[in-house]
Amino acid sequence: MATSTQTRPARVIDHDVPRRRTVPEGWLRGLVSGVEAAVLSCLAVVVPAVTAYVATAAAPALGEASWQAAARTGISLWLLAHGGEMEAGSGVVTVAPLGLTLLCVAVTYLAVRRVRIADPVVGAFAVGGYLLTVLVASFLAPGGRLGALLGALVVGSIGTALAVRRSGGELTIPRTPHWVSDGLRAGGLALVGLVVVASGLLVAALVAGWDRVRMIQDAYLLDPVNLVLMGLAQLVFLPTLVLWALAWAAGPGFAVGTGTHFAPGESVSAPLPAVPLLGGLPEPGSSGPQWVLALTVVVGVGAGVLLHRRRADRTLAEAAGSAAVGALGLALAAAVLTHLAAGSIGPGRMSEMGGRPPAVAGMLLVETGLAMVITVVALHGRTRAMLGMGVHAARGGVSGAAGRLSEARATRRARPAAGTHPESAPDEGAATDAVGAPSAETPGEAADARSDPARADAQDAAEDHAATADDVAEGDDDRPSGSSGGWSGPSLSSWSRAERR
Repeated sequence: MATSTQTRPARVIDHDVPRRRTVPEGWLRGLVSGVEAAVLSCLAVVVPAVTAYVATAAAPALGEASWQAAARTGISLWLLAHGGEMEAGSGVVTVAPLGLTLLCVAVTYLAVRRVRIADPVVGAFAVGGYLLTVLVASFLAPGGRLGALLGALVVGSIGTALAVRRSGGELTIPRTPHWVSDGLRAGGLALVGLVVVASGLLVAALVAGWDRVRMIQDAYLLDPVNLVLMGLAQLVFLPTLVLWALAWAAGPGFAVGTGTHFAPGESVSAPLPAVPLLGGLPEPGSSGPQWVLALTVVVGVGAGVLLHRRRADRTLAEAAGSAAVGALGLALAAAVLTHLAAGSIGPGRMSEMGGRPPAVAGMLLVETGLAMVITVVALHGRTRAMLGMGVHAARGGVSGAAGRLSEARATRRARPAAGTHPESAPDEGAATDAVGAPSAETPGEAADARSDPARADAQDAAEDHAATADDVAEGDDDRPSGSSGGWSGPSLSSWSRAERR
C-alpha cells in the first residue's frame, strides 16, 4: 500500500527581535546617585549635631536629651535648608540656612557627575531618588513637608542638570527667541553683580564691628570643639546674611526682630539674639551712607553694556525688550531669594526676620533694571543716529536764529544812518529825481570828516550798512531796473565818498 508524505512549511523563529524597553538604560544608576546625594548631604548635618551632643552630654542644660534627639535636630536643619520648618520651643524657624542649601546642590552635582549620567531621562531618576529620600526624612522629623519637597525638587534638579550638562548631555529646553535668552542671561549677570556688592558690604560691616563680634563670641566660653561647631552653624547662615545686605543696599533694608529696621537711612535697634555675626549690624541711631544706592545702579549699567556688546545688530525694539526681560527676571529672582532669607527664628519678636520681598524686588527693578534698559537703549545705533539728527537740527535752528538776529541788528543800525540823508530814501513818486541829488552834507561837515579819519570810517560803515539794506530790499523786489520806485544808479555810499574826494 502506497503512502504519501505530507510536508509542512518550516517555522522560522527570530531570536534577534529586540524587546521594547519600558525604562531607559541606567535608570537604577541614576536613582541610586540621587539617594546617595541626599544621604551624604544629610549626614553632613546630622554628624556634627550628634558630635555636639556627645561633647556636651554631661552639661546640665541638656537634661534628658539623647543622641536620637540630636539626630532629629540635624535632620530638621537639613530639611530647613530645602524650605521646610524646624521647631524651636514654642515657635518655628523658617529662615533657610542657604549655605547648607548650596552644599546640597554641590553634593548632588558631584554624586551624579561621578556616575557620568549624560541622559536627561536618567537624570530625572536621580531627582526622583533625591525626592524619595527627602520624603522619608520628613517622617523622621516632621515640619513643613510640602515646602521641603518643593525645595528638594529645585535642589535636585539644579545639581542634576549641571552634572548632565557637564557629562556631555543635551538638555531639552524650549526654544526661545535669542533676545529673550540674552535678556535672562543679562539678568543673571546683574544678580551675580549685586551678590558681589552685598558680599563686600557684609565684609565691611564685619570688619567695622569686629570688636563686638569678638566680645559676643568670648562671652560663651566655649571649648575648641563647640567653638568649631558654633562657627559652622554661623557659616551655613552666611549667605542668608548676604541677602540681608542686598536688601540693605537696595534701600528697603531688613529687620532682626519686631520693632527693628536697618536701612541706609536709619538704624532702629532693640534687644537682639546673642549671635556673634550680628555684632556687625550698624549701631542704633546711626544713618548709613546714602551713596550705596548708587552701587545697584552701577551694576545695572554694567549689565546693560554687556548685553549691548553681546549682540549689537539687533533692532531697537529687540534690544529694549531683551533688557526688559532681564530686569523682570532679576526682580523675580531677588524676590524669591529674599523670601528664602526671611521668616522667623523663634517665638515673639523673633518671628520677623529679613527683608520684605516685594519692596526689595521693586527697588531693584527701578534701580538696576531701569538702568539696564536705559543703557541698552542709549547705546543702540538707531538711538545715536536719532540723537545726531536732533543735534544737527538744533544746531541749524540756532544758526538760523543767530543769522536772523544779526540781520535785524544790522537793519536797526542802518536806519539812523539812512535818516541823515533824506535823499537816500525817496518815495516812489520821486525815485528817478533822487539819482542825481546832491549830498545833504555841508562843506564844513565834509571837512571835519576828512580831518577826522575815525569819524570818516564810522560814517562810511554806516553808509555801507544802509547800502546793504538797500541791496537786500532790491533783491527781494522783483520789479525790473528803471521801473517806477526802483533804483538802478550807484550805491549811496559810493556816491558820497566820491563827492568827498
